[in-house]
Amino acid sequence: MKTLSFLLLSFFIAVNLWAQKPEGDKEIILDLATTLRLIDERNTDLAIAIEKIHQAEIASKQAWYQWLPTVRAGFGYAEQKGPLQFTDGTISEIERTADSAGLGVAHTGSGIPAHPGVSLEVNLADAIYSPKVAKQNQRAAEADKEEARFLKMIEGVNAYYKLVLAAKSVELHEEALSEATALADTTSEFAKAGEGLEADADRAAVEQMLRKYRLESARYQQIAASGHLATLLKLPTYEVLNPDTATLVPLTIYQEKPAVEESVQLALKNRPAIEALAARFEAKKLQTEREKRGVFIPKLGAGYSYGEFGKEGDFSSGIYEEREDTFVYLYWSLDNLGLGNQAALQLRESEARQLELRIQQIEVNMSIKVQAAIAELETTRSQLDILREGLKRARNGYQLSRKRIFENQGLPLEVLDAFKSLAEIEMLYAKTIAKFNASQLFLLGATGKEISVKAN
Repeated sequence: MKTLSFLLLSFFIAVNLWAQKPEGDKEIILDLATTLRLIDERNTDLAIAIEKIHQAEIASKQAWYQWLPTVRAGFGYAEQKGPLQFTDGTISEIERTADSAGLGVAHTGSGIPAHPGVSLEVNLADAIYSPKVAKQNQRAAEADKEEARFLKMIEGVNAYYKLVLAAKSVELHEEALSEATALADTTSEFAKAGEGLEADADRAAVEQMLRKYRLESARYQQIAASGHLATLLKLPTYEVLNPDTATLVPLTIYQEKPAVEESVQLALKNRPAIEALAARFEAKKLQTEREKRGVFIPKLGAGYSYGEFGKEGDFSSGIYEEREDTFVYLYWSLDNLGLGNQAALQLRESEARQLELRIQQIEVNMSIKVQAAIAELETTRSQLDILREGLKRARNGYQLSRKRIFENQGLPLEVLDAFKSLAEIEMLYAKTIAKFNASQLFLLGATGKEISVKAN
């Protein structure tokens, strides 16, 4: 009951979608080469990854910028009123003001300006290690871009073949409906003429109705597959993508079985995801080294200010004079008595171990996927040979059964069974070609080669 309800629901959805198709919808004939080109040109994930590379390049430059000083210039005004204690302990009521202008801001009394004109504050440990870490992060971002491209290409291949199989299914169901209609007409005429059974005519009529129903379901599946692929290709989803099923032929990328060990090693060497994680692992190692050695590397500070300084008044009165302030300092620090430094070190070591484990996991997964793709390639290669012979026999059997029924020498059930076998093996053949081709394209990309085919 649930199955029947689901089939009826699918039927009504398909009819509804088909009826609502906007006027003037374009049917775009799409081949695999065009699909791969559009995936590459309209890959949002790839565009995002490119922006992340740009960010990494900026971060790499920024890591070097900490060696450059900060420059400040402006005007300052300071005023003090009330009791002030001098170095001998005397407390006096005072009122004093000061103006300054030039490189540096906020001169007060004899103290160093709060904001020096030219200042440099460098954590030497960060200055040494940050550019190296940034370089590895940039390397990781570039690998992420290639990984995004690889994954989207494979997704595009699978989506394309899903659409091709859906279109092939529609073709087979249209052919089946045509044959079922012809059979229903023939058996009905035979029954009316007393040369056949009415039960056979009813059976053929029911089969015709079932074929109509299944054809609408197949059309719905094609619309859904078209919408999915159109979304990947950034095409309007109302434009029906209609692949040429005649182009569903076996690719000849690998005419012989690829060497398993060699293919696995190539995949591990060329998989961008592994390269990205390896770069991040190196970055974490550098950060770990920075935490270990950072407590022994000092922090540096330096500043220089120059300008006019004097009490409040008119600059033209001559009460302002030139003033220079210079300072340099060098110091070491232990965060939280060294416990903070130790915690930071342990955190970096843990993050590095996690990345190392992720690399190992991806290597295992990639090894399994490559071996599975090779196994599928060889299995489907053998299956295609079997199915070619099966197709030949199924077509011959169907033609003979069809001839017998129209010559009134056989039962309608015979031709129905023969046609079902033919349709089933044709669909199996199409699915096997899709798997055969997809496994070759996956191996092509996994081993570091360009995923591409010649345009039709």
